[in-house]
Amino acid sequence: MTKLSELAAEAQRYVANTTMKRSWRFLLTIILSIPLALVFTHFLHRPSNKIIGQWKQSDLINYKSFDPYFLSVVERDVNWTYFPLNWERHYEIYVGKENGIPAYGHFIEFSFHPGYDDIDSHVKKSTVEWTEAGAIFKESSGHVLFIPKDMFIGGR
Repeated sequence: MTKLSELAAEAQRYVANTTMKRSWRFLLTIILSIPLALVFTHFLHRPSNKIIGQWKQSDLINYKSFDPYFLSVVERDVNWTYFPLNWERHYEIYVGKENGIPAYGHFIEFSFHPGYDDIDSHVKKSTVEWTEAGAIFKESSGHVLFIPKDMFIGGR
């Protein structure tokens, strides 16, 4: 009988030991997964800052304040609203001094209406008119956005 009880006690210790190992392994997996998920999420939400289109202020217009200015269409972060069926990028129209990746100026989040075109070719078909009152962005779809000069001149 003592042999049988010894075997039962050893089996109990084995089960308890493997359960404890599994618990620690599971806990370690969870703890290591959290930083990995955070890094993955960071890269998914990171803006691309790709400039889709850019127009320089006309030489005929002078705002007398840090001229010339640029109007750029910038690709930003991913819009996860319709995930997993569809996800698109946010786009911003930027007016400011930088002709590279914009850092300081006037930003407007803008949704484009490309129809059957891809966004790059649609933006390339758009035009910008610089006036004494500001900048006018005209999409090839007919949508128009006016940005008053007071929003981007004077080092804004």
